[in-house]
Amino acid sequence: MRVYSIFRSFDGESNGFSGPGESTTFVRLAGCNLVTDTNPGCVGCDTKYAQDADAGREMSVTEVLDRIHTNKITITGGEPLLQWSEGDQNLEMLVDKLVKERKKITIETNGSMALPHKGRKGLRFIVDWKLPSSGQETQNLMDNIYLMDVRDVFKFVVRDRKDFDRATQIIRGMLSGRKKAKVSIGCIWNELDLQTLWTWVQEEKLDVQLNIQLHKMVWGDDSNKVEDDVGKV
Repeated sequence: MRVYSIFRSFDGESNGFSGPGESTTFVRLAGCNLVTDTNPGCVGCDTKYAQDADAGREMSVTEVLDRIHTNKITITGGEPLLQWSEGDQNLEMLVDKLVKERKKITIETNGSMALPHKGRKGLRFIVDWKLPSSGQETQNLMDNIYLMDVRDVFKFVVRDRKDFDRATQIIRGMLSGRKKAKVSIGCIWNELDLQTLWTWVQEEKLDVQLNIQLHKMVWGDDSNKVEDDVGKV
């Protein structure tokens, strides 16, 4: 696996388990399928440093496991599902090892790739739904709506009112009546404040979870520097 960083911290956002503040080990994989010669990736991405498939270094499943000392693990990127079955040391192998150890596992994905077959106890998917300001709305894979269950979370990240109105349309449309995955909504750091977002949620009477960025509240704009200081492999 191509790994950018491994570090111990806490989940700053919805994680499918106890939520923000839960102690976890982050495993950030390198590479993002949304970044190509003709596509610069998401506007406002806060982990551009992990987009390059050559970032970080190759690590075996055993090497990664040796760096994990928490009961909860958050696997993120980049886009981690790019490495689900790639190579003889891949993400699926890592997840199966963690499941056998009865760990709690969250995989954060950009929503453009099909979710692997579930059936793994302790595994949750946090799936982005790209909104207009991201520049990647056409990349949303609609089939994921039917692949998620009550343990998983759809995540909307809102920059402005246009984004919020689109999220509301999706929640009341395609997600309406599907009592499976949870829905969380948050905002881009320093672009929209949580109070404004929650006021809109209340006005529209949306039954969603407010997704805060607790790590940003603790470290502010230095949150990525903290990761590099303690976790870059």
